Amino acid sequence: NNDQIFIINLKTGIREKISDDSCGYFSPKWSPDGTKLLYSSLSGILKVYDLNTNKNYFIGNGFSPSWSHDSQLIIFYRKEIKNLELINSDIYISTLNGSSIKQITSTPNQFEKDPSFGINDNEIIFSKFNNETITQSAISYEAYSLTNSKEINLNLKPIELRQIYSLNKVEDIDTLNIPYINQVYDVPDYCTVGYSACAPTSAMMVLAFYKILPTWTIRCSWPYSHYSNYGRYICDSYRFRGINYSTGAYGYMWTSGYSPYSRMVNFFNYHGFSSSRTDAPSYESTLSIVNSGKPYILCVGLTSAGHVIVAHGTASQSHTLIFNDPYGNKNTPGYPSYDGKNVKYDWPGYNNGYQNLNTVYWSVLANHTQPSLSDTLVDDLDFGNGFYLNTTAPQAMYKWKDLNQGYQSHMWFTYTTDSAKTDTCYAAWTSNLPHDGYYEVYAYIPFSEAEAAIYKINSANGVKTSVINQTQYKNEWAKLGKYKFYSGNSGYVRLGDSSSIGGQAIIFDAVKWIYVDSVQTDISEKNISLPNKFIVEQNYPNPFNPTTIIDYSIPQTSFVTLKIYDALGNEVASLINGQKSAGNYKIKFNGSKLSSGIYFYRLNAGNYSKTKKMILMK
Repeated sequence: NNDQIFIINLKTGIREKISDDSCGYFSPKWSPDGTKLLYSSLSGILKVYDLNTNKNYFIGNGFSPSWSHDSQLIIFYRKEIKNLELINSDIYISTLNGSSIKQITSTPNQFEKDPSFGINDNEIIFSKFNNETITQSAISYEAYSLTNSKEINLNLKPIELRQIYSLNKVEDIDTLNIPYINQVYDVPDYCTVGYSACAPTSAMMVLAFYKILPTWTIRCSWPYSHYSNYGRYICDSYRFRGINYSTGAYGYMWTSGYSPYSRMVNFFNYHGFSSSRTDAPSYESTLSIVNSGKPYILCVGLTSAGHVIVAHGTASQSHTLIFNDPYGNKNTPGYPSYDGKNVKYDWPGYNNGYQNLNTVYWSVLANHTQPSLSDTLVDDLDFGNGFYLNTTAPQAMYKWKDLNQGYQSHMWFTYTTDSAKTDTCYAAWTSNLPHDGYYEVYAYIPFSEAEAAIYKINSANGVKTSVINQTQYKNEWAKLGKYKFYSGNSGYVRLGDSSSIGGQAIIFDAVKWIYVDSVQTDISEKNISLPNKFIVEQNYPNPFNPTTIIDYSIPQTSFVTLKIYDALGNEVASLINGQKSAGNYKIKFNGSKLSSGIYFYRLNAGNYSKTKKMILMK
C-alpha cells in the first residue's frame, strides 16, 4: 500500500526494498539480462536499480520506458505540458545509469509516444497521440536520429463479440456526497476556459462540500438546459475574505505564469482552510485521508497532459478509489461527459477493470472543520445552515463586499439605495429554536455608515419592522426587539440594502435569539403600525427546494388571491383566495410535486397586482 519496490530472493526468502520512500513507485521491469530493474515513480520519474552494484540510478522524467535487447539502453518519451495541455512529446534514449540522455525525435506536430526497440537495437517502433498508426524506424546512433521511417499497416478488422461481458456491480464501501460540478457543462455559456478548468472546478467542489460560499446560480445550456449552483465561481469575479478573484478560481490559479500546482494551496488558505501539497503521494497516504472522511484532490495521468480530480471514497476492490471527475466518467463512452460523480478509477500498477490513473503527480489536502448546526445564533458564513445571501439577479456575488472583521472575524457589506421599496441586495438569518415563546433578537454590528437599516423580523405574529441606526454601534449587539416565535425554523430576520438614505455602507453580520419567556411581558409588538401600502416581497429562499416563503402586506381589508404559474402561464397552485384583513402576512409554498424550473407568483389585492419570478431547483 505504500507503493514501494521490493525484490524477493525465491531461494532464501530474503526480501529487500530498493526504493527510497521519498514517494510512491510502480511498474518494475527487468532488463533482458536479469541484472537491472527499471521502475517509475507515481509522478513519472524513471529510475534503474543495478543488482550488481546495489545502486539506484536516476534517469529523470519519462513515460512508457522499455529496455534495449543488450540491457544497456532505455527508450522512453517525455511530454511538454503547458497549462495542463499537451503541446509536444518526443522520444529519448538513455544509458542505464542516466549518464547520457539523447533526444531522437524533434517533431513539434507529431506527438510520439510508447516507444520500444524492434527486432534489434537498431530499430524502434512507436505510436503517436491521436493517431491510429504505428511507425517503424531505423536509428542512427552516430547522430541519434531516425531514418527510413515508415508507417505500418496493421490491417485490423473488428472483432465480432458474441457475448458482452461487464464488471459485476460491487457496492461502494464509503463515499462522501460531494456536490458535482462539471468543468465544461456547469460553467456559464460565455465561459471560454471550461475545457482546461479541471483544477479550479475540483477545488470548487471541495468548497461546495464544506458550504464555504453561497450558491450562485446560473442557467447552463449543455448538454441540456439546467441550473448550476457553483459554476459561476470558476470564471466570474467574486470577493471573499478580503481577496478579489477578478476572473474567478480559474483566473487566480492560472494568472501571470502561476498554475494550480503553485496556487491551489493558497487558494484554499484564503478561503479559510489549512492546506498542504504532496508530490506523488502513495496509495497508503491517499487511502488514509479518504478513509478519514476528507476529500482529497489529485493531479493524475488520466489524460495525456494531466488531470485534476477529487478522491472521496473507496470501493470494494483494493486499489480502486471513487472520485468526482469534473470532466466526466472516462469509463463510459464520450469524454467529456456529464456522469463524473462517484466514478471509479484504478491506482497506477493495478487493474480492477476501470480506467487507470496512470500517474499521480501531486495532491492537495484542504482541512476544514464543519461548523456546528445553527440554532439560536446564525453567523454570516453559515451558508446552508441558517444564513442566506442573495446572489440572484439583479444581484450577483461580485457585488457583495466583505472584511475579515466582526463576529467570528468576518462580515459582509454593501451600499444602501435610497428606495425603501425594493432591495437589490439582501440577506436572511433563519433560526432553529428549541421551543415556542418570546425571544429578544439581536444583530451584531462591528461598525457601519448606515443610519436607517431596515430589519424585517418574521415571527409568529407576522412580519415586523425594526429600523436600526447602525452607526450607533461598534463591535456590539443591537437589539431588534422582542417577538413571539414557534419552535423550529419558521422564523427569520431579513435585512436589505433599501433605506431612506442611499450610498451608505450597511453591515450584514451575525444574528442571535435569546429566550425570554413563554408569555408576553413587553407590548413592543402591539405598537407595530399596520402597513400603509400593498407589498409582495421576493420569495425566500430563491432558488428553493422544495419550500419557500412569500411575504406580503395589505393596508386595508381586501379580497386577496395568490397563485403560482409555470413558465407557460399555466396555473399550478392557488395559495390564497379570500378576504384578508389589513396586516403583514407570510405563506409557505411547497413545490415538491413540481419539476425544476422557473415559476411565477402573482398577488392580486384590491386594485393592486404584482408578479414575481422564482426558481425551483431540485
